[in-house]
Amino acid sequence: MVIDPILSRSALPNAQHSGEPSKGYRPDIDGLRAFAVTSVVAYHVGLQLFHGGYVGVDIFFVISGYLIGGHVYKDVRHNRFSIAAFYKRRAVRILPALFFVLICCFLMASFVLDAPEMQTFGEYAVATGASASNVLAWLKSGYFAAGADQNPLLMTWSLGVEEQFYVIFPLLMLLLARKGRRTLLLVAVAVTILSLGLSIVGLLKSPSATFYLLPTRAWELSVGIVLAVYETDRPVENLYAGGRFANLTGLLGMALLFFSVFVYTRDTPFPGLAAAVPVLGSALILISPRGWFNRYLLSSGPCVLLGLVSYSWYLWHWPLLSFARIAADRPISTLSACTIGLASLGIAWCSYRFVEQPFRKSTTPTVPLLRKYALLCALMMLPGLILVAMKGWPQRFPQLAVIERRSGMLQQKDKCLVQYGVATPDLSSYCVPKADPREGVALLGDSHAGALGEALRKMTATQGLKFEEITKVSCPPLMKVTRLMPNHPGQDIECGSFNAEALDIVRSDPRIETVVLSGYWSAPFSEGSLYQRVGESMAATPSQSAENLGRGLADMVAALRSSGKHVIVLMDAPLFTFDPARRLRGSMIRVRGIMGRELMPSVHEVGSVSRYEVQSHYDDIASAIVEQAVGTSATIFNLKSNLCDAQTCAFYADNQLLYFDMQHLSEAGALRALRGMPLTVDTAQGNSASTFTCRLCFPTTRAISNNN
Repeated sequence: MVIDPILSRSALPNAQHSGEPSKGYRPDIDGLRAFAVTSVVAYHVGLQLFHGGYVGVDIFFVISGYLIGGHVYKDVRHNRFSIAAFYKRRAVRILPALFFVLICCFLMASFVLDAPEMQTFGEYAVATGASASNVLAWLKSGYFAAGADQNPLLMTWSLGVEEQFYVIFPLLMLLLARKGRRTLLLVAVAVTILSLGLSIVGLLKSPSATFYLLPTRAWELSVGIVLAVYETDRPVENLYAGGRFANLTGLLGMALLFFSVFVYTRDTPFPGLAAAVPVLGSALILISPRGWFNRYLLSSGPCVLLGLVSYSWYLWHWPLLSFARIAADRPISTLSACTIGLASLGIAWCSYRFVEQPFRKSTTPTVPLLRKYALLCALMMLPGLILVAMKGWPQRFPQLAVIERRSGMLQQKDKCLVQYGVATPDLSSYCVPKADPREGVALLGDSHAGALGEALRKMTATQGLKFEEITKVSCPPLMKVTRLMPNHPGQDIECGSFNAEALDIVRSDPRIETVVLSGYWSAPFSEGSLYQRVGESMAATPSQSAENLGRGLADMVAALRSSGKHVIVLMDAPLFTFDPARRLRGSMIRVRGIMGRELMPSVHEVGSVSRYEVQSHYDDIASAIVEQAVGTSATIFNLKSNLCDAQTCAFYADNQLLYFDMQHLSEAGALRALRGMPLTVDTAQGNSASTFTCRLCFPTTRAISNNN
């Protein structure tokens, strides 16, 4: 997040003509910072009203471009700009508080995180020191990456974006300074348009890269730079009609900010064009210093105070929330999160008062100071490098490390599982061994199928069968039906194409005799996505979504049966209301267990838990639709049969963890769940034609022929 102007306070680019106090201080910009950081923290603690509060980051990007761009351009314009002095001001503003937070996080992590978590923490610590945590966040943003709320250093991604921007920006401004203001403005506008265009297109191709990387975020900073360059050394009466419309522009700017904070949700495709709303709102606020909102609301004492500590508050609130969520085996309550958020504000004030402020007053000459900070950066990266080299320091909790290794949790995640943004199967020899002449088994499905891949590979190997895995995240194995996901634009098209190609691959291979279909069947009923017919432009209703599941599965089974394939449809494994891996870690890491019990006082059993801790409602609905769709055309195998009895379901047994998160089986869990599943052709299997009528979808629905 960008909440770090070069100066300790916010100065106008045209301060000498502004009619503001002599030092050019604009308290309303601190007030705008307060609005931004409050929105972000409120979003992170889970306050429902602020479900678009993440746009606070975008507000800060605009503020940073405006303030820092104005200062740099003014110095360049008057031939007094120094690269060394620029980075000195950046260092004394950013690094002391950041280093203090990192040190505290290292100490907490050593007592709370297990080896895989600690290794990831070390990677982020190194990336933070190198101003590249946004790049690491993108690289590690795969489907099976730990939840963002369990990454204590994820908040540093926005610092990475900004620092990368300020490696390029001053040099560009120096290069163009002699060309005049007009040329510089044209270049800044061109950068804005190009970067925004990349953001819009990138959101359809790679949402994660678009969110984290500089090329698709630079336009937000450059909007502030355009304003600053335009205003610098111009009399205020020549700017924006002399401020006569400041009340109107200020009101409109606040309206746009409120709209984005209170109307946007986590399902809003972002950043892309949606980010233009908070960016434009921020720009309108910045050009309205004489407006009523700026002078009386944003410039009020509480807003200014909150704005001054906003950088420290941002740095502290996230790791405190993250460590709490790591310690708990399920989502913490909003009340607990709010308490932590308020406590972090108190810590932030102490950090601002006793860390930020003293270091800003340093009188050390520029070059020696930069050398000291460079050395400190290297020293801060060293523990992270050691943690990565030690694979997370498993010697701290040796018994837990043995369990995780035996459970298959430390192995590389599924190699064949295709990620978001890819529409074609992985046809490598490991995933689809075309040269293998043996009869075999193919696995089709989404990440729940992928979690079974290594176990099925071992099972088929013991029977002398070849194995093919064709899986893609969030893509259940359905024919002409796909999964519509608002927060992953284009996934429905990718999934439809992927399944069509997967079907062609297995149907064209006569050596594949058995096809296993596995999916997170209940996901669209519980996660806000939908089952959608391929090619339909209008989103399905919930009842149509349920019908589409049955129709797509019945058609997929029929298509495979018509090619002579034996089909096995897997009922999903139990889905827990808690994270089994985090529960086990809490039972074996003392400090973590204490924290978890304080946040979640209920009993934390390890092993088997009663059915009330299993998500059943949506799973029961999906299972009924699957059974109805398959009928006698395929073998149904229920993964719950080996994991549950009448009263309980197991997530830990025989010193092995059976899950690596709330819904995906570990390799040990998959081997256990698949016991007894037949892999050879069942001659008693029904014919390839059946009908599907979704009795759970509508009171009356027409029968759907499954003949291909």
